[in-house]
Amino acid sequence: MGQAVAAVARMERRVSGAQSGNHRASPALKDAFRKMRRFLMTTKGLSEDEAISLMSIAVDFGVTQVVDGNWGVHAVIKKSLFAGAEA
Repeated sequence: MGQAVAAVARMERRVSGAQSGNHRASPALKDAFRKMRRFLMTTKGLSEDEAISLMSIAVDFGVTQVVDGNWGVHAVIKKSLFAGAEA
């Protein structure tokens, strides 16, 4: 199982947002969205519009945790979408 997890980790870039003391996931989702947008703009040289367009078709958002009213949301994009990425 360790090898499978390592393979997934190499294929994906995960950015997380967390929100505490709130019973809705919206603030955590906004945080994860903003962090992924900034990641794509700074590391891949995309404009804001390009980053948002790519995110709309290639980024998966999911709930990481819900504990005591604290929400965690993660955003994942496959590295294989970019030239020169490891397969």
